[in-house]
Amino acid sequence: MDLSSGRGIFQAVTYDYQGPNPAPKGSKVMRTFRMPLRAVFYRESDTWLAHCLEMDLIGDGASPEEALKQLSEAISIQIHTSLEHQNMANLFQPADARFFEMFAAGKDAAVGEVALYSVEGVQIDRIDTREYEAADADRDFACV
Repeated sequence: MDLSSGRGIFQAVTYDYQGPNPAPKGSKVMRTFRMPLRAVFYRESDTWLAHCLEMDLIGDGASPEEALKQLSEAISIQIHTSLEHQNMANLFQPADARFFEMFAAGKDAAVGEVALYSVEGVQIDRIDTREYEAADADRDFACV
């Protein structure tokens, strides 16, 4: 598996959402939230973790592909639940700053294409992925 050849990709998804300023009676306005995401891959013991920085969600697995698949499922559940409860703010809960630092210090990673369940109104048009190695902490910064 080549983790250094580019970026992983989420297949775009969309859903309808009536925003805080509803349309005039009898008309329907589609509001689309476009969300580019970032994920950092790292190991804890023998487990790979894929951590979405914008939503602070994590998938795990024996390989980066498995971790990304689990992360995809977590993101899908988060989107569906946020829509069901009309709580769009729930989509914007960022990870702790140290994970953004790990992403910044990591190497570009491509782990393939991952499809999210189709919902209307949110479009995830890309996900940038990077792999972070524990040795990078000694070189670049101290992760606590």
